[in-house]
Amino acid sequence: MDLNVWLRNWCRKQGFKFLDHWGMFCVLAVHPINANYEESIKTPNCAQYHTRACSRIRDPVCGTNEITFPNECMLCLHNWEYSQNVKIRKNGNC
Repeated sequence: MDLNVWLRNWCRKQGFKFLDHWGMFCVLAVHPINANYEESIKTPNCAQYHTRACSRIRDPVCGTNEITFPNECMLCLHNWEYSQNVKIRKNGNC
């Protein structure tokens, strides 16, 4: 099996499209970029915080703006206060 065929198969197994006969786009997409970044972003459930008053329980979330919020409610409060649409990049600190 030549390198071209092997790389095409490997790219497909990783979930990437093989965009040219050299596989350069596949290789570039795999190395420096987190391909699952978009999939890991979650929309906060702000509807559950209808009183707009948050508890002090610390359960940090990392927002898509790279700010760590003490909990999901505080992220929602930030969105309401500043008319933004920050989502949850991950649970825990940024």
